[in-house]
Amino acid sequence: MYIKFSTNQILKKILLMIAIIMFFSFISCMGRSEPQGWAGGRIVDEDFITASMDGQLLSLDINSGKQNWEPNLIRVSEDEDNKRAIYGTPAIYNDIAFVAAYDGKLHAISLIDGSLIDSVTLDSSFIGGAVVYEDKLFVVSEEGILYGYKIVTSNETQKVALEPIWDSVDIAERVWSTPIIDEQIIYITSLDHSIYAVDINTAELIWEFYTEGAIVASPLIYEDHIMFGSFDGEFYSLDKKTGDLHWTFSDSNNWYWAAPVLGYDADKALVFAPSLGGSIYAIDIESGILEWESTVDSAIVGAPAIVNDMLVFGSRGNTLYVSEISSGIILGTCDVGDKIETPISVIDDIVFFGARDHSIRALKIKPNGNPDEYWDSPYFSDKAKDGENPNVVDWVPGC
Repeated sequence: MYIKFSTNQILKKILLMIAIIMFFSFISCMGRSEPQGWAGGRIVDEDFITASMDGQLLSLDINSGKQNWEPNLIRVSEDEDNKRAIYGTPAIYNDIAFVAAYDGKLHAISLIDGSLIDSVTLDSSFIGGAVVYEDKLFVVSEEGILYGYKIVTSNETQKVALEPIWDSVDIAERVWSTPIIDEQIIYITSLDHSIYAVDINTAELIWEFYTEGAIVASPLIYEDHIMFGSFDGEFYSLDKKTGDLHWTFSDSNNWYWAAPVLGYDADKALVFAPSLGGSIYAIDIESGILEWESTVDSAIVGAPAIVNDMLVFGSRGNTLYVSEISSGIILGTCDVGDKIETPISVIDDIVFFGARDHSIRALKIKPNGNPDEYWDSPYFSDKAKDGENPNVVDWVPGC
């Protein structure tokens, strides 16, 4: 008895292997000998919730940068200390943060005091984060296995239980992104060159769209469009219900790693697509036509954010940039002293992000586009890990 593979299947597996080798080569070029996360953050009331590159869940006061409780390193097996990393942004449900860790555990952590509520060990490591939709939680492992749970909490015992909605489903070959959910459909991008649309109630595949390159970033939804960039150098807009192609943008100078973001110039909806070539492309969502391109001197690997009529994004060249939405003109910059690889989070005119020096930063974006330090000092997670004051007293602002 033998199994016969089609030429397309063999080619797809070869391309996937090449993509994985290229990705790990890219990470090694970032100067890391062991996993160190690049998680984004979420703003919950007056707190900024994120995961540090040291493997801690952090809760910081958005106005001062002070920790709300002393963070703990996530638990790993003694022989897997090199897997203590969190890449995906934490998912929030009420007063609970769900953290998908690189060692294959899904942690439920209290936002009240930082205590561990529960952990579930799954079959594979996680690079993308979990996502909460209503009272359900979904997460996709690096191996491409989709898990879906109903979240059940108890006010009396302060416990949480995850009840499987259906058996885990092998959806894709490799997944590094956090899925997104819209109208009962979960969308998953994969290193196997495809994006998948799956019914969250049945786990049945609705459609699949294949590109010529790996897809690392999460997609963006606007009205009937789902948009994403690929490692084939194309930026795609599909019909979110059918997977049919609306348009492609083909003039990128490099691959797409960061997730795109939505913005408006007057009444025109634009998608801002960052590339590893250091360019931001502002594309008209309805037509797929390029409105403007703004290029900086280093790769952009974290998703930008919108502040009023400005776009804020970081680069691996240690710099935070503020550009004008209508033109792409750079209005202001801040050299933070190390690479910016996390997504940018925003509330009002304050942006939050992490840098590779283990710091969490908050900058206020002035109306003229100039960024100013908002906290008296960044929060340094490596100092917190070592039991030192994470808010350096004699710190000198960079901007």
